[in-house]
Amino acid sequence: MTWFQPFVLSLVEGRIDKDALAPSARLALGWRSTGAQLALDWRSTGLDWARLGSTGLDWARLGSTGTRLA
Repeated sequence: MTWFQPFVLSLVEGRIDKDALAPSARLALGWRSTGAQLALDWRSTGLDWARLGSTGLDWARLGSTGTRLA
């Protein structure tokens, strides 16, 4: 699968939150040439997270609240 070579796909974190009783996992997809990384978190809060490589720019959305963190 040569089309996939520029990408790095990894499971960064996987655990069960004992308080929320919900599975938690972070799936990260990175681009080798730019260092950009897109990661999605599945938690009870519905947190979405992304980081743009060396820029250090983070973006997050907290589930149904619509709150954004940068």
